Amino acid sequence: FEKAKVIFEKLSKNNSLYRNTIVNLGIALLNTGDAKGAAGMFLSALKNNENDLLALNNLASIFFMAKNFKRAEELYQRALSLDRRDPRLFRVLVQVFRAQGKDDEAERLLSYGKKMHPNSPLLADL
Repeated sequence: FEKAKVIFEKLSKNNSLYRNTIVNLGIALLNTGDAKGAAGMFLSALKNNENDLLALNNLASIFFMAKNFKRAEELYQRALSLDRRDPRLFRVLVQVFRAQGKDDEAERLLSYGKKMHPNSPLLADL
């Protein structure tokens, strides 16, 4: 596995076709219950591209599941700053704020998200 990881890291630096391979490997690890291994893949992807939205989002979800809400908040905020068009990012960040008892921040973000995405069912039920 380590050899495969090193090969894909080298390929992803030089070839855009392989850039998502590390993230996809992380997603596969996460789906098989290896959160630690998945986090390593997402961190590796972020070393190559600090604005990799998929890596940021998935790494944030690992921290959220581990109840490390402060770190999840940092990562989701970074992801949201890169893509305000995705209502899912608003949804998860609202949930992170609420998990930390930051209800006022959650409501402000939710209100803003609903203005940007008035027809999104992802924000309607929050």
